[in-house]
Amino acid sequence: MRNGINTPMATFCGRLFDAVAAALGLCRDRHGYEGQAAAQLEAIVDRDADDALAYPFSVRDAGLPFVEPLAMWQAILGDLMLKTPAPIMAARFHKGLAEVVVAMPIKLARRDDEPRFDTVALSGGCFQNRVLFEETVCRLEQNGFKVLSHAQVPANDGGLALGQAAIGAAHLIGAKSPCALEFPAAS
Repeated sequence: MRNGINTPMATFCGRLFDAVAAALGLCRDRHGYEGQAAAQLEAIVDRDADDALAYPFSVRDAGLPFVEPLAMWQAILGDLMLKTPAPIMAARFHKGLAEVVVAMPIKLARRDDEPRFDTVALSGGCFQNRVLFEETVCRLEQNGFKVLSHAQVPANDGGLALGQAAIGAAHLIGAKSPCALEFPAAS
């Protein structure tokens, strides 16, 4: 890894779920379908696990804020050495990820010491995960954010592709934003 050989950079949350699931012994060798590791990790979550022991992530800033998972990996390795049950580890991962997802809009919304926005849209395949979605929504609302989520299109790649198409269409017709476009209602 230090030499960058066969270690492409990935920015997708799904790969983080895959890696954590593998560390916990789930879907380690083979996946039958995209999202299988994440689904299995979600399925074993101990819903009664203590929030105080959520795995730590940090938000770093190198011009553009990003999530740094190093402390999370250190905590997971410690729990593996202590033989912490996988359902508790799965819960700690989900809760920690929800906390850092919420930390990002808090950081971005309050740049320059003045509120910039109060609404957050949750999208992407990771928000098909009910545990992550509910933990994130709860924390966002506790921090005063209005939360938008999918209702008529999927949260995963299908919805993202629709959004990309809307942005492309807006640019082609010269609209200031894709919100200015009118789409037919779903039947």
